Amino acid sequence: MPRSGSIHGRFQVFHNNHLKYALKSFESVDFMYVGLTAYDILFTNNRNHRFNLLDNPLAFYERVEMVTKVLVGAGIGIDSFTVVPFPIERPWLLSQYIPSECKCYTSIKDQWNNTKIDILRKQGYDVGIVDINADRIDGFNVRRLIRERDKSWRLLVPCETQKMVDEIHLAERMLQIENDID
Repeated sequence: MPRSGSIHGRFQVFHNNHLKYALKSFESVDFMYVGLTAYDILFTNNRNHRFNLLDNPLAFYERVEMVTKVLVGAGIGIDSFTVVPFPIERPWLLSQYIPSECKCYTSIKDQWNNTKIDILRKQGYDVGIVDINADRIDGFNVRRLIRERDKSWRLLVPCETQKMVDEIHLAERMLQIENDID
């Protein structure tokens, strides 16, 4: 068993498939680096959804808090992981946050995952593929449901995510972002 590993994602917001991916990956390591991608979207010129404010309504520190609460709530010891930036968009910086001996775990949902696998391997990381038998939950639809105030989003996320979304009034924030964009 590798001593340490890494998982990564935007986690905008942390939903049930993210939790499946995390828990399955934790089975293989003693310590996990949980990497947050797109941690500096305001300084990125990329125009795809991974860098759009409406698709990234949570600040880095809010995602750190959300991921931490969900993992601890799922029974992962707080001393078994740390949450760090994961600059997959600037791969030469990855080793500043993730030790090179870590095995990086990912699932394959779309072509971007295959691209990330290539990037990680080129940086010298061992990559493990995690099959979580994912259903159709994705962040885009969870955020859409939150923004539309369709309460069915609550079925798609862990209870810690539900609480935090309510506490920070995420639906209202997303509507404000949408109004600011128009």
